[in-house]
Amino acid sequence: MKALTVALYGSVSLGLASLAAAQAPHWLAYQVGAGGPGFTYTVALSFSKWAEVDEWSSVAQILSKAYGEAEGAKVLQSGRNTIERSETAVYRLLPDLSTRPQVSDAPAAHLQLFVTDVEPAMVPTWEGYLARLKAAQEKTPQAPTSIRRVVALGASNRYVTAVPFNKYAERDGWPSALDVLREAYGEAEARALNETRLRCTREARIVVLAYRPDLSRPATGAMPASR
Repeated sequence: MKALTVALYGSVSLGLASLAAAQAPHWLAYQVGAGGPGFTYTVALSFSKWAEVDEWSSVAQILSKAYGEAEGAKVLQSGRNTIERSETAVYRLLPDLSTRPQVSDAPAAHLQLFVTDVEPAMVPTWEGYLARLKAAQEKTPQAPTSIRRVVALGASNRYVTAVPFNKYAERDGWPSALDVLREAYGEAEARALNETRLRCTREARIVVLAYRPDLSRPATGAMPASR
């Protein structure tokens, strides 16, 4: 995530998003809408094979091609001057643990992220819990799509569940995880599974991201989701 000054970052990103260089990567840009620090941005690039990353142009290369070396360097530096801090990570899709994953050409207006840092010794137990939760959610029509990933590069044992939605009103119909488990397995088993979740969790947080189409360069078709 990056904590940036909106105006300057926006001008740089809009310039990048407008470029049509064939070698430029595609990305989706999001801004924290609730549950986290303001003016924090996430830029997500999807790929299926590591070899694809070798074909990506750097931001410096894209700017240099668009504006020339000297002007491109100025634009790049102006963007860097607004960055408080930056962090990169790679997340691997967990299709077998995701609930009704859907691939759409049009990104949802919002993403709710459940970020869970799992105790290292409890990783197999955690994934077992997710499997039981997925099975319960798929029996519950009201349960929303939940796309789950685990970090491949970055903070170890971090799991992220992304729930897309377009209107905040949709959230009113979402059942809680405990309610879903209770309906599928009964009160006693649901509470036992919830205790398992708590034992596995080292730290957890929830944040809602707002999609920024003006700062994005989406692919023309559905983007790969393996990473």
